[in-house]
Amino acid sequence: MVTPDTLLFPTLVNSHTHLAMGALRGITDGDAFTGNVVEDLFFRLEVALEPEDVRAFVRMGCWEALLAGTGSVWEHYYFGDAIADAFMVFIFENKIQNYD
Repeated sequence: MVTPDTLLFPTLVNSHTHLAMGALRGITDGDAFTGNVVEDLFFRLEVALEPEDVRAFVRMGCWEALLAGTGSVWEHYYFGDAIADAFMVFIFENKIQNYD
């Protein structure tokens, strides 16, 4: 219920995201790495990921997105079932509660 003392504002939408890749942030310095960083580095790291890794990384990415004001994402990363599970766990286990 919205009341006069309630602040209600829309969230941002990220229509192209890779939430799990937040765990790889900072792994390379753009100036120090020469070549195709996606093919030469990230693809090699991602091949070693397991569904459980992606699930954990996506849950972390959900928190980061929410803290940045993003409430909706379009995710298209490896292990779609693990991503869907991470979203469901995030939504139902981590409720934002009103403590009056």
